[in-house]
Amino acid sequence: MMRTCSDRLLKALVIIVVTALCGCMPPSRGPSTEANMDKALEASPAETTPTPVPQLPPEVASALLPPLSATGASEVPAEPRFDITADRTPARQFFTGLVAGTPYNMVVHPDVSGEITLSMKNATIFEVLDVVRSVFGYEYRVTGNTFQILPVGLQSRIYPVNYLNLSRRGISQTRVSSGQVSDAGSSNSADNGEENRDNTSQAVSGSRIDTESVADFWKELEYALRTLIGTEGGRRVVVQPQASVVIVRAMPEELREVEGYLSAMQGNLQRQVILEAKILEVELNDGYQSGINWAA
Repeated sequence: MMRTCSDRLLKALVIIVVTALCGCMPPSRGPSTEANMDKALEASPAETTPTPVPQLPPEVASALLPPLSATGASEVPAEPRFDITADRTPARQFFTGLVAGTPYNMVVHPDVSGEITLSMKNATIFEVLDVVRSVFGYEYRVTGNTFQILPVGLQSRIYPVNYLNLSRRGISQTRVSSGQVSDAGSSNSADNGEENRDNTSQAVSGSRIDTESVADFWKELEYALRTLIGTEGGRRVVVQPQASVVIVRAMPEELREVEGYLSAMQGNLQRQVILEAKILEVELNDGYQSGINWAA
């Protein structure tokens, strides 16, 4: 009897455990899901190819900006850098040796003379020439891949100035009146029929202030440039308002100061507004007729 109860209890525990395990297991996929997956895998490549994007019209494509190139920056060759040391080296020899082994050309003016002493590291040719121009005064120009070295001395340069050929004049009046007194004279008649004129006297108590301002841009510009570079040693300033240009003859470092001054000045001048009105068409009617009316 005891053994039969133990067997029944054991069977009940086994059934409970099996039921719990069956409840934790995920449900099996149905036949429809597996069929859909197999059908999608067996589909032909033509059926899965996305629909191509329609091409833009030529006139629209030409108006768009070109696509950015990720390799555009790498196509520009980097400027070579090097270390340079010169100790009282003749200027002509210094400039000709500066472009050795580079794709640049060097043309030195026959009047270039003097000696150069400097020491620079990890610098480009442009950086070296800028330092030499600032310290020793040798001006240079670049045309393509050719450098032109100019001697130290007076040079002439033409600067365009964007301003009209005009002068401004303004007048303002201020009148202060503190009181007014007027006195009218009498009229007397004589026996002979003569009549004296009326004597009228009038006095006004007050003050009047007239303010006049005159601005001549081109004269002020010429005065400023002459003050900036001076007039010694052949320095000259020529101002041509009709052509809107300024010609300056001075040393290279002074010419750079003039260029900076004109650049800053024109930047401020562009903030002003000058209005110019033109009559393009005139329409007359009968009220504007002139001449002799012969029918009258």
